[in-house]
Amino acid sequence: MPRFKKWVLLKRTLALSAFPVLISAVMLLPAGIRDAMKLHIQDPSWWQFLTSGFVHNSFSHYLDNLIAFLILLLVQGIIVYRMRAQKAYAGLLFFTMLSFPIVSSIVKLVLYRGLLPIVRVSCGSSGIISAMIGFTPVLWLAYMSKAARKNLFSLAFFSAVLAYIVLSFVIIYFPYHRNLLLTLVLVALIAVFAFAWRGSLKRACKTLLKERSLPMLFYLIFLPLFFLASPLLTFPLRLIQGDSSVDFFSHYIGFIYGFWISFVFFRMKTKPNL
Repeated sequence: MPRFKKWVLLKRTLALSAFPVLISAVMLLPAGIRDAMKLHIQDPSWWQFLTSGFVHNSFSHYLDNLIAFLILLLVQGIIVYRMRAQKAYAGLLFFTMLSFPIVSSIVKLVLYRGLLPIVRVSCGSSGIISAMIGFTPVLWLAYMSKAARKNLFSLAFFSAVLAYIVLSFVIIYFPYHRNLLLTLVLVALIAVFAFAWRGSLKRACKTLLKERSLPMLFYLIFLPLFFLASPLLTFPLRLIQGDSSVDFFSHYIGFIYGFWISFVFFRMKTKPNL
C-alpha cells in the first residue's frame, strides 16, 4: 500500500476512534474533575458546554454509550464502505462530536431551568449516539441515490422523517388519549410528505430489488426498519436520577440534529446526475 494511502487510512481510523478513546480517558479521571466537566445547569462554566457530552455518571452509563457507539459504527460502516464515503462519514461524525454537546447544553439551559428545575446536573454521550442514529436514513438514501444514479434527496423526504421523529416523541412521552389529535395530524403529515416523495421512493424500491447480493439486500431493508424502531429503543423513560437527567432532550434533539446535518451534508455531496 502506498505511503499516502496508509496516511489516509490512519487519519480516518483516528477520527473514528476519537470518541471511544476520549470517553474512556475521561472515565479514568478523578471524580472531582469529572464532576467539574458535567453541565451544572444553574451555574454553568464555559467549558462544560463541550465537556458534558463526554463525561458519564457511572461506569454502566459509560459502557452503555460505548457499546451503542461501536454497534452503530459497525452497522453504518457497511454502507459507508460500500459507498466509499469513509472520509465524509468520519468528517461528519467528528463535526457532530464537537458541535452537538454545545447545542444540547444551550437547549438544556433554556428549557430545563423552567420546565425541570429539579435537574441541576446533566452529562453523557447519549445525544451524540442519537445523532448518529439520525444519520441512518440519510446514509441509506445516499446509497440508493448512488445505486440509482439519481439524486433522490428532497424536502419531502426530509419532512416525512422529521415528522416521524416528532410523532415518536409524542407517542412515547405523552398519554395517547390526550394527544390523539396531534398524533393523527403527524400521521397525516407523514402520509402527505411520503406521497409527495413517491416518485423517488418508487425509484429507490426498484433499485433495491436490483441488488444482486442477498446479504446486502437484507441489510438495506434492515436499515430503515432499524431507524423506525430506534426511538422506542433509545428514548429514556426514566428521566430523572437524583439531581441528574438522563438526557431527556438530548436524545430527542440528537435525532433531529444528526438527521438534519447529515441530510444537508450528503445532499450537497450527492450530485444531481450521478
